[in-house]
Amino acid sequence: MSDEHEESHQPAIRDGKPLPDDSPPQNTLIFVYAMLAVASLVGLKFVFDSFLESSRRETRAGHLEESRSSEALAEHRDEVREALEGGEMPIDRAITQLAERGRGAFPQVRPYASGDRGAREGWNRRAPAQAPLTPEPDEATGGSTR
Repeated sequence: MSDEHEESHQPAIRDGKPLPDDSPPQNTLIFVYAMLAVASLVGLKFVFDSFLESSRRETRAGHLEESRSSEALAEHRDEVREALEGGEMPIDRAITQLAERGRGAFPQVRPYASGDRGAREGWNRRAPAQAPLTPEPDEATGGSTR
């Protein structure tokens, strides 16, 4: 019996040529492997997305922490603070006066009319708007031709 079992695994040969495989197709097995592959890929997508998102968050948090604790940034902030507080008028007093008197009281921030006439000239060069066409009355009925 073991001889028959071993012979069944050998390809059938007739006249020195192997015969084509006539075993039934294994559609169920192919379908199962295909579904396993799809499920694996979908699962891996979520795993990789989660990993990349957490990595991005960690990197961004590190950059923010680095920017907050940077010596160059601290020096710059100190310089700006000193400039704002040590000018002709301290920034706190300037904000208070601006709120009390409005923008018109300070020539540096007062709104003014522009001397640039480019926009007006551009509009003036436009073709004049044409009046809407009115239908001509029909001579026989006195009504519209439309």
